[in-house]
Amino acid sequence: MNKRNLAIDMFRGLTMVLMVFVNDFWTVFDVPHWLEHFATWEDGMGLSDLIYPMFLFAVGMSIPYAIDRRFEKGLSAESTLSHILSRTFALLLMGSFICNQESREMAGCRWLWILLFVIGFFLVWNQYKADFKPAKWLKTIGVLLLIGLAVYYRTPDGAHFEALWWGILGQIGWAYLFCAVAYLLCRNRQWVLPIIWLLICLVNLSVVPMRGG
Repeated sequence: MNKRNLAIDMFRGLTMVLMVFVNDFWTVFDVPHWLEHFATWEDGMGLSDLIYPMFLFAVGMSIPYAIDRRFEKGLSAESTLSHILSRTFALLLMGSFICNQESREMAGCRWLWILLFVIGFFLVWNQYKADFKPAKWLKTIGVLLLIGLAVYYRTPDGAHFEALWWGILGQIGWAYLFCAVAYLLCRNRQWVLPIIWLLICLVNLSVVPMRGG
């Protein structure tokens, strides 16, 4: 029986279409300003500013369905927490690799480094069939490849591989970790979730951004 929420799937699909659409704006000229990202201190939001919140909303709405489905299959809370942590680690690591190649200049062959870390991602996190015996070796090769690329990484001024701001994927990873663990702990006491939401809103309202000098 298919228990997928079609509204969430449609919203996720719309978000992905818009994401691809706005990512190509840098290749064209005279894009209407309301489609672009607004400047930090500009009073307003463009369409591009909505994509990331839409993606996070889709992730958050999907978490209860995913966790409840694991319990319906008889999986334990411990295995679910381990699954959440492994997914978070994957997002943080992928985000860090992407962030390092986007945010800083790199010494050496940049395009080859990017190609190899993408291959490493596929080797480690590909969904192999249960009876595919080389899977363990392919994952090991992927892990060693990513470690080697992180160690090899240098900027022209000698800086090493760093987490930096984690990248978009890394930020999604932190948000996913918090929300998934919160739901896992409170799924049988759902009255706690609105309180957590209210506390998060208060924290955000209490943080006053300072305009740079």
